[in-house]
Amino acid sequence: FMGWIDMARILMTRALDGNGHIVDVKDVVSGKACNCTCIGCRGAVWAMKGQVKAHYFAHEPNSIEQNSCTWKPETEIHILAKEVLATDRQLILPIGTINPIHKNIVFDEMVCEVYEGRVIPDVIGFIEGEKVLIEVAVTHFCDRGKVKELKRVNATCIELDLSGFRVKGEIISKEEIRDYLKKCPKKWGKYLSIRDFCCFACGWYSACSHNLPR
Repeated sequence: FMGWIDMARILMTRALDGNGHIVDVKDVVSGKACNCTCIGCRGAVWAMKGQVKAHYFAHEPNSIEQNSCTWKPETEIHILAKEVLATDRQLILPIGTINPIHKNIVFDEMVCEVYEGRVIPDVIGFIEGEKVLIEVAVTHFCDRGKVKELKRVNATCIELDLSGFRVKGEIISKEEIRDYLKKCPKKWGKYLSIRDFCCFACGWYSACSHNLPR
């Protein structure tokens, strides 16, 4: 999956601060004083910020969590993709049902991890008063239960497939994630969910959404 580099060599650059918020290693103090924990196992991590190697988080030396941690590079890919979307507020999307063209859509606002019905989409984009639910898939894709709930709340949703993303160095680059988001496979409409009435969505399609196959 990861390609080009041994997965075990990929470094962790995101962790949880004392309030449980995700932080970049660049934004915390060095060493144990960062007061951070691993996103995977919740064990204590230190901010390793030397002069030569790229900055990264490492588990406390000789800790139990160090050997049983569930953190994987895929976790960080998922987090960084959401960060890029929330910051850039734009996404290249396929428009049209037959021979679709790809257009860069600029959203008025993007928010992460808030409830929509009984599900929590990765990102919600708002444009012209309407919302688009965005799911980021690296290894786990929307299951039947989530798709059913998205249809129940009558939501327009698109799933971004990052399973083919390849890591080139020890640090997962935000710029590489940004570039891959432009070209990654995207599923929506009959595959996931689209509102029965949505002026924005109707503008994307050659026919109104209620005529699309379900």
